[in-house]
Amino acid sequence: MKRYLPFVIVGVVALATLGSGAMLYRAKRPQLLTIPEDKVLPGKNDTESMHIRGNPGAPVTLEEFGDFQCPPCGNFAGFADALVKEYEPHLRIVFRNFPLQNHQHARDAALAAEAAGLQGHFWEMHDVLYREQVVWSKTDNVRQVFESYAGMIGLDLDQFRKDIDGEKAKARVDADRERGHSVGVDRTPTVFLNNRSLGPNDRTPEGLRAKGRNQMTLSRFRTILYTTVAIVSLAGLADAAYLAVEALTGETLGCGGSPDCFRVLGSSYARVGGIPVALFGTLAYFSVFTFATFAAFGYVQARVLLIPIIGAMFLATLWLLYVQAFLLHAYCRYCLFSAAITFLLAGLVIALPPERDGSGA
Repeated sequence: MKRYLPFVIVGVVALATLGSGAMLYRAKRPQLLTIPEDKVLPGKNDTESMHIRGNPGAPVTLEEFGDFQCPPCGNFAGFADALVKEYEPHLRIVFRNFPLQNHQHARDAALAAEAAGLQGHFWEMHDVLYREQVVWSKTDNVRQVFESYAGMIGLDLDQFRKDIDGEKAKARVDADRERGHSVGVDRTPTVFLNNRSLGPNDRTPEGLRAKGRNQMTLSRFRTILYTTVAIVSLAGLADAAYLAVEALTGETLGCGGSPDCFRVLGSSYARVGGIPVALFGTLAYFSVFTFATFAAFGYVQARVLLIPIIGAMFLATLWLLYVQAFLLHAYCRYCLFSAAITFLLAGLVIALPPERDGSGA
């Protein structure tokens, strides 16, 4: 039973990880979302709107600065909605208000959208305003028309009337415009893909699709590499856990009868402060497996933590190889296998493309 214990441990860890991965997948499924206006993102003040369509955790962000009275913006709105559906769950769209001064009703329309957003219905008003753009843009009494749209999408009309004239809606429109000016926006629609402005050719459906495909291909490549890191780390985890259990139970492996293994695993270098080195290896491989799994599901912080862990493992492996080669003059086959796994993990991390997916928000 004792010899099968390491495999049982690895099996339990693998099942737990698969279960957590399944829960992560369910939690991160794409959805239509307007972030509640009373729960702005950390680091953002209460005057800044945040309207996201698509998967909030998507690796590709398309940030649009739009004017509700701008005909090209109306054309782009339909295309953007189709783009999100086509590339879900890899794409999200962030909308920013940028009403132009030469459009008479653009600011009122932006205020109407933000007032609807305060009741959790920004995207419904966004869609109605663009769909009915030809109608309200030629109307003198746009306020009455906007109130009819508010009633149509089920808003509390009294609250809508207060909010459209309120300071919060005005402040959020102004915050979007200020953000636009800070990044050089001077016309609509202006579109940024992962914080990079798109030229006129890129704003066409074909140009956006081409850039989107490139970004998503890069994202899939990262996901494949992180998944590979997780799988490879399982092999190292099995090796380290096996050695750790043997050390904790007081046995020294013979590596198939090789006397070198007795010399390495039975030496004082096999323990640090009385703790088996293999146990540290088990924790390290488990950490790599865990962070790589989270990274594959798009958690950026896990990606940040993964690199220093593998770097530390690489340096520790060099030290262990030095000990075996120059101090003990003996090699443990299990240790060499672990070294090969660590070198492979380091190579996979080096192969990862640079992280350039800005949040865009």
